[in-house]
Amino acid sequence: ANLERGATHNLAENYLFQGSLDDALLLAERSFAIVRAHEGAAWPDQLLIARIHAARDDRAALAPLIATLAETAPAATHPVLAVLRLVVEDAPAERWAQELASAAEVVTLDTRCELSRLALDRQKLSDDERIVVGRLAETHPIWSRRFSP
Repeated sequence: ANLERGATHNLAENYLFQGSLDDALLLAERSFAIVRAHEGAAWPDQLLIARIHAARDDRAALAPLIATLAETAPAATHPVLAVLRLVVEDAPAERWAQELASAAEVVTLDTRCELSRLALDRQKLSDDERIVVGRLAETHPIWSRRFSP
C-alpha cells in the first residue's frame, strides 16, 4: 500500500505542476484514501489536495483543509499554508509579495514556482516578480512551459 500511495502522490503532484488539475485531484484523493485505509501520516496528502484546490481556485474546499493542516502538519509547511491562505482571502498583491518572499527562503524550486503560479493566475505578481520567477522557471523541464516573463 505504501508503494502505491507514494507513486500515486508523486504522479498527482506532477499533474499539478503540469496544470492537469482534474487528474491531479483524482490521484491525490486516491493517495489520501490509501493512507486512511492503512497506517501513515495523512497531512502530506491533505496538503497536496489543498494545493490542488488552490490552483483550481476552489476556496470553499480549501479553507477547511488549511484549518486542519495548521493544526496537524509540521511547522515546515506553514509558509506554504500562508500562501494558500491568500487564495482563500483574495489578499492584495502586497501580502502575496511578502508571503512569497518568506516562502522562497524555505521551499524547493518546484514549490516556489507553484506558489508563484498561484499569484500569477490571480494577477498578484508585479512585473519584476514575474520576471524573476520566469527566469527561475525557464531552466525547469515542467515549469518552463507554464511561465513566460
